[in-house]
Amino acid sequence: MALPNISTDLNLSIKASIIVFNPELVVRLRRFSNLKVNQENREAAIEKFGEIRSQTSANLSRSFTENQQELKLTNINVSITAPLVIVPFEPGGTQYCWGVNMGLLEIHTDPELLKRQIVTKEAFDVKLEHLNLGWFGSVDGCQRFYQHGIVCKPMQNIIEDFQVHLLIEKSSEINQPDVPKLLLRGTIPNL
Repeated sequence: MALPNISTDLNLSIKASIIVFNPELVVRLRRFSNLKVNQENREAAIEKFGEIRSQTSANLSRSFTENQQELKLTNINVSITAPLVIVPFEPGGTQYCWGVNMGLLEIHTDPELLKRQIVTKEAFDVKLEHLNLGWFGSVDGCQRFYQHGIVCKPMQNIIEDFQVHLLIEKSSEINQPDVPKLLLRGTIPNL
């Protein structure tokens, strides 16, 4: 059902992947990134980026002012499961390892705002959950734990199921000094 105050619908869901850390790859990437850049080209690029940023900022500000009376919402429904990173204690080893679960990021537009006919703010619910760090007896056990639940528990939990919950509100009332332009409220339920 299309609502009149929604300009854009963004629905995205990304599932997790598993990355087994390889120190040789990191060394090669570092060597590649250390290539010398011509200083003259670098300065020209920085100047051009500055021009683009200024122009974009001016265009966005003008567009926002022109469309202030008819604020349209972006309906966001995003769920991204970050990769699991496995870092063996020995390069290429299959025994002891760290397992880093970078968690689940969810961003949703406040459903109450979607029902309103006149909108004076945008609000987004942002959750980052299931971040944890554990020490495992084997790379295989670590993979099984994160893929299938508690098949092989970590030998030691260093960070256990960390969460962050934020509510971000952006006001469209740009001419009222007593109304905050951006409001951020958050909780960290358990550490």
